[in-house]
Amino acid sequence: MNVTVLINPASGRGRAATLGGAVVEGLRRAGHDVAVRSTHLPSGEPGPTLHATEIGDALVVVGGDGTLHRALPAAAASGAGVYHVPAGTENLFARHFRMSAHPAAVVQALDRPPIRTDLGMCDGRLFALMASVGPDAGVIERLSRRRGGAISHWSYLRPVLAEFGHPRLARISLEVDGCRVLDNRRGLLVVANSPQYAARLDPGRGARTDDGRLDVVFFPCESGVDVVCWAARLWLCTDRPDGCLSWTARAASVFGREEATPLQLDGEPAGGLGTNDRPTKITILGGVLRVFG
Repeated sequence: MNVTVLINPASGRGRAATLGGAVVEGLRRAGHDVAVRSTHLPSGEPGPTLHATEIGDALVVVGGDGTLHRALPAAAASGAGVYHVPAGTENLFARHFRMSAHPAAVVQALDRPPIRTDLGMCDGRLFALMASVGPDAGVIERLSRRRGGAISHWSYLRPVLAEFGHPRLARISLEVDGCRVLDNRRGLLVVANSPQYAARLDPGRGARTDDGRLDVVFFPCESGVDVVCWAARLWLCTDRPDGCLSWTARAASVFGREEATPLQLDGEPAGGLGTNDRPTKITILGGVLRVFG
């Protein structure tokens, strides 16, 4: 099999580079033809974008969820099967599909036929896990402004404290499959393709990556204290807590009143939320990504 291994040497504070080398060696020892690509140039600057034509029969991504997120357009367009070697901070995609960082597990996974999984599309940008509007997106936006390299869980502490003090809780309106379900409500909105979420809070607990549907969950909030209370309830509850609003849909349109409201996709900053004149549109693309589960 022709396998492309994409390595983010900055992930895991350098751990991904070492791990990637071991994965490449294991794949070659198993008889695979391996091409290695890096997300960064030798100087440390970001490298060129991966294209579908550079991917063989399989794409092995060694890094975090951000590395996988940025590779989604090429992976989906190529039709290759994807495997995520977890080497980042949360590794939600790998957690969902029970993927391992052990080279032998990667080799064994590529011997199995890939499965089809859905992807979300938000204003033309693909995501695998979730899109959200609210303080979590605010934390990610704050982190991205001060980020200088690899991160850890501790990297989120200052952005979390800053967001708690001044949370981005915009008033939004929401349509699901063309029906207006929210009108000018303040809170946190998560549009999930997967049940996985940072810190195992998992607001989209009923979400599936193979059902051709999005799980849309809204948590009414007026303050940072409300956000913390919702987080605590998500942490403690085995089911989705009472008081939140949820829908399943093939498409959602989110209307904001403040252009500076941050949006995030798969834990990556994605600019600002659309306004009433130009809403943010989120849709599901069924079965467009092949995954070695």
